[in-house]
Amino acid sequence: QTLAGVNFGNLILSGSGVKTLQTGTTQICTDFSLNGTASTPAVVGMTIGRNFTLASGTAFSAGSFSHQVNGNWTNQGTFLAGTSTFNFAGAFSGTLTNSGTGQFFNLSFAGSGTKTISSSLFPTGDVLQVATSVFLSGSNTLTISTGKTMEINTSGSVNTGTGRLILQPGARYVNRSTSNPTLEVQQLFTGDKGWRLIGSPVNSTYAALTSGFETQGFTGATNPLLQPNLLWWDETDKGTSLQAWRKPINLSNAVPAGRGHYFYVFDGDTKPGGGTYGDALPITMSVTGTEVNLASGNFDFGVTFTPRDTSLVAVTPGDSLIEVNQADEGFNLVANPTASVIDFHASTGWTKTHIDQSIYIWDPATSTFLTWNGTSGSLGNGRIAPFQAFWIKTNNSSPLLRLNGNGAKSITSTNFYRKTETKPVSTLEINVAGEGMAAQSFISFGEDGESGTDEKDAYQLESLAEDWLLLYSFGSLRTKSPLVINHQPALFDQKDRVIPLHLAAAKKGEPFTGAYLMDWKLPADWDSSIDLVLMDHVNQRSIDMKKESAYAFELEAPKATVSSARKNWTSGFGSNAVVFETPYELGEEQILPNARTSPGAKPKRPFTLFVGTFPDGRIEYLPDFPKLFSPVPNPFANQTKIRFFLPQTENAAIQIYDLLGQEVGGFPLQEYAAGIHELDWIPTANHLPSGIYLIRLITAQGLFTQKLIKN
Repeated sequence: QTLAGVNFGNLILSGSGVKTLQTGTTQICTDFSLNGTASTPAVVGMTIGRNFTLASGTAFSAGSFSHQVNGNWTNQGTFLAGTSTFNFAGAFSGTLTNSGTGQFFNLSFAGSGTKTISSSLFPTGDVLQVATSVFLSGSNTLTISTGKTMEINTSGSVNTGTGRLILQPGARYVNRSTSNPTLEVQQLFTGDKGWRLIGSPVNSTYAALTSGFETQGFTGATNPLLQPNLLWWDETDKGTSLQAWRKPINLSNAVPAGRGHYFYVFDGDTKPGGGTYGDALPITMSVTGTEVNLASGNFDFGVTFTPRDTSLVAVTPGDSLIEVNQADEGFNLVANPTASVIDFHASTGWTKTHIDQSIYIWDPATSTFLTWNGTSGSLGNGRIAPFQAFWIKTNNSSPLLRLNGNGAKSITSTNFYRKTETKPVSTLEINVAGEGMAAQSFISFGEDGESGTDEKDAYQLESLAEDWLLLYSFGSLRTKSPLVINHQPALFDQKDRVIPLHLAAAKKGEPFTGAYLMDWKLPADWDSSIDLVLMDHVNQRSIDMKKESAYAFELEAPKATVSSARKNWTSGFGSNAVVFETPYELGEEQILPNARTSPGAKPKRPFTLFVGTFPDGRIEYLPDFPKLFSPVPNPFANQTKIRFFLPQTENAAIQIYDLLGQEVGGFPLQEYAAGIHELDWIPTANHLPSGIYLIRLITAQGLFTQKLIKN
């Protein structure tokens, strides 16, 4: 039997055979019932004015169409949802009862009146919108599947009673209403043993948050006497970095909303004293509670900025002095306090005062910190998943980081550990790989960039892995903070840049010699008149990065690896500091008088990036100390050009002597910027006799000479 494009009062389909509603939208003015021995109808989008009933022993196929039910939904038979959408709308209250087989695909709630869910629902698609009042009766649940969406609009509400909404790992959930349903939020932990950065998306306890995992080092933990594996960071502690780490007082304590933690997962590893840990992965972390409701208030992360004293301030029991790690100043370990993805760089929803723009998320899959500053970085965007903790940096007193309303929530998904996307065209991306490890660093150029530190820089944090490879740069030779995003002034200012580039690595905390391949991607808008050259100070080579796309080399990791580098778990918690402390000599250490007096001095860093213009377009190796080029022309008749290179801004003078030691000309001591400089020298009245002369470049780093011949 076929019914085509007609309206009915009450429609009851019974008996045997297939009942087909064939074309258009069929308006069922009051009730629709399927009972008796009827088999599956092939249905085209229906609007049911009141109630839908599917009796026991019957089947209903919804196809791929959109259907509207304005009253009750009762399924006691077999419901085949296909890829359909069911809209529960209209001016009536309705009850959804699903005691038969089959689940919805997409659901939507609108109109007026309360829509009551009286059975546990597990839609295989999305809850497209909740724009009216929804009540989950009894202990029933509504589950949002992995990768699927549920959005509660400002005009909607969800009351869970003694039930709950279940958000499977990777489900996308946004609540924009003032209602506060009970949530069970899940996150799947996979991979191997190692550190994770975690926080709780709902109000919960440490016991609930870590259920199924091993804890140790505090009261109530699985192993209370062993080294702690759950830690949070107190930025206000002015002592050593190690003293700033805190552990929970008791496993039963509540987890503070918005607090980030380092959590070590053992993955069934051998336990000290014998036996194995009972946390073999994969494990699903699950917490139940209510989240911070941003529609009815704000959330303050309570971030701090505590200036570090540059003097020695702490004394150990052995009476030896300990210097604080000044680079850790302002770092706060926070966490997403909601069950939604939040975007740290969203244009609305945040109040930020004295907050750097970079965020840092540890990715155990690659054993690296992923970063994003709003325009550049390895994270690809600023979206932060539920359960995810992340580092931010405050940069001045009285900082404020606050969520205001729901503007920062994103319905777009992101991975718990990482997300990668295409990098902006204004960024130079540098990659290095070797010995089974990889690292990445970025140099970005913008009008708001600084050669020193600025709010778009991202620091190189200390690795949480036993084997690590780090690639980082410095804003200049006078800055001491290692950066994985180095935000520089815009290229159009035409100033030369000398950017130190470092590589550090360790296996089991020990230095080693390895073979590496470095490659890079230039910004699409790179000015063709600006040279970009990689200076290899170990092999004294220059690599034109505009002509080459990769460079292979061998490098011995520094002998003095950082003291906090962990060799293995049993040696204790290894990430004592937040910011990685470079083992290379750098900064002011490199401008001591007579620090280098000859070009053959051993370089103190492996690489430098030169951004600028070489005279006559002839690219050559520039050392990590000043260089005086041969004058041009040489020999000369009336005038010559004196060219020299400075790796950093400093005072320099040029003096020209004859072979009797008499000064015949020069340029007085003055400050020059980092880069290549060219001075035109015209001997006074051109009365300089023919012969051999010496040019001296005088800097704080040494004296450099070249021979000059006058025809």
